[in-house]
Amino acid sequence: MSENDRVYLVASSIIATLGVPGKVKPLEKEDLKSSPEPGNTDGEIILRKIKAFLTEKALPDAKRDLIVRTLQNTLTSDNLNKITAGETQLKRVFNKIVDDLGRYYKIGLTTDFTGKLFNEMYGWLGFSQDKLNDVVLTPSYVAKLLAKLARVDMNSYVWDFATGSAGLLVAAMNEMLIDAKNKINSPEELARKEATIRAEQLLGLEVLPSIYMLAILNMILMGDGSSNILNKDSLHDFDGKYGFCKVTEKFPASAFVLNPPYSAAGNGMIFVEKALGMMEKGYAAIIIQGSSGNGKAVDYNRRILKKHTLLASIKMPIDLFIGKSNVQTYVYVFRVNEPHQADDTV
Repeated sequence: MSENDRVYLVASSIIATLGVPGKVKPLEKEDLKSSPEPGNTDGEIILRKIKAFLTEKALPDAKRDLIVRTLQNTLTSDNLNKITAGETQLKRVFNKIVDDLGRYYKIGLTTDFTGKLFNEMYGWLGFSQDKLNDVVLTPSYVAKLLAKLARVDMNSYVWDFATGSAGLLVAAMNEMLIDAKNKINSPEELARKEATIRAEQLLGLEVLPSIYMLAILNMILMGDGSSNILNKDSLHDFDGKYGFCKVTEKFPASAFVLNPPYSAAGNGMIFVEKALGMMEKGYAAIIIQGSSGNGKAVDYNRRILKKHTLLASIKMPIDLFIGKSNVQTYVYVFRVNEPHQADDTV
């Protein structure tokens, strides 16, 4: 199986077994019959369950169709649905996932579990950029730090221009939900606010389709803030508007979190310049390669500081991405739309 097929198969199996109480019954191992009958192959059964789940979750039609199209080729492939010794390879993989992982994600997830799962699946994806120290997952405790440094609360609108598997947005969503629980006493009002946070106050962009599917799965597993995770190039194809539902409205971003690909222009500072330029107010916290502040991105940095204030530069441990990358990283914290003055203390 190709690397992408592996990711899509794990994502499909997990989504099919989640279910919606009283609405969509979770797919069980015995539901897969390894039948050769057209319309009732194992892959088609899993696909139907995914469609039912996504429909019940009230995802926008375009978003649901995109996810189904992405997973369909893998699930309906002849190779995976070929019957050997009485069952398909697809059923064997599904059973393995349910047996080995189901007990974790069905009893209430923690970010530690999903972090391990996504690190493992990320490792399957053989990107040429890996050689550039380019595609790295942010550790969950660093993601939480970035959300706090970006002053995220229940009224924030948070976006990420290189969202990867959505770890930063998951961390931001958790901070927003915690803040809402601490400030809202009415159960009905709290439920409404939580729904709004998930549906309208998070936006992420990821250009690589397989990583995009990881982001969708991550957000579904962690409470479904997947509504505005977009499979787009944030530098060239994004105009600052919602991707689904409110497609004519600008996303009113007030917090920006980012761990960019360091091979991009300005060691990734090109993402910072674009995102901050589309914001009217708020804060940004980004984790960036040290060379970005040591002359490699001087033109970008000058333009950014003419419009935005650098509040802090935090040196991170050299082994932060050990095993994947050994670059020195820093966290930069910005206040948006206030020009940096020469005598400002960083």
